[in-house]
Amino acid sequence: MKKNLLGIFLILLVGSHGLIKAQGRGLEVGASVNATFSTIAVNYTNFYGLKTGYASGLFVKYNLDGVIGVSLGFNYSQKGARNIDPYLVYSKYTPLVTENKMNFIFNSLEMPLLLHFTFADLGGMKLKALMGGTADINLNALSVTYHDVQPYEYFNLPYKTVDDISARIKRTTYGTLLGVGTEIDASPIVISANLVYEMGLKNMNNVKSNPYFYNNYFGLNIMVSYKL
Repeated sequence: MKKNLLGIFLILLVGSHGLIKAQGRGLEVGASVNATFSTIAVNYTNFYGLKTGYASGLFVKYNLDGVIGVSLGFNYSQKGARNIDPYLVYSKYTPLVTENKMNFIFNSLEMPLLLHFTFADLGGMKLKALMGGTADINLNALSVTYHDVQPYEYFNLPYKTVDDISARIKRTTYGTLLGVGTEIDASPIVISANLVYEMGLKNMNNVKSNPYFYNNYFGLNIMVSYKL
């Protein structure tokens, strides 16, 4: 069955390559901005609340022809999750953590490497599939805890506390990227809008005795480039 599906995919790939008019090779440079909705998943099964975030940066793209292109980006991003279990990142029990709502925020440098495949040319607008991966350097991480006011008033705790938990998060992670999008070529300017999903492949948790968790997000990606 897998061999049959692979054969069908290859036939479609070769056929669409012949149907879509090749426009030649070329290099593009540009900027991208992403609106993201991220979370973390424990062992890919237990997902926490979505957190809104962003990513922005620069990229270079090389078009092999009118169908296939490859891009490499360099982004600064903020992602995280809402209402997570505090004991994912805190290894010792303390009554000050019990029954609190904790949000998780981390900032990263991302290096996404993407293959762009055009599967339809509608005349002025192309439909694309995206696939690839990203290597991330996690710069810092914060826990934002909202305390129940009444139980904690005797401890003199503020309603909201922010703690640096960078040491509890692994410095480097990586994941896989998938997406679909559209591209408008107004040479020399190219504008594309893409829906992208990332699934983390490396455990982020640096607290060895605690469960593994992975970064996941989906978002809207806008790319504007200039053909050289």
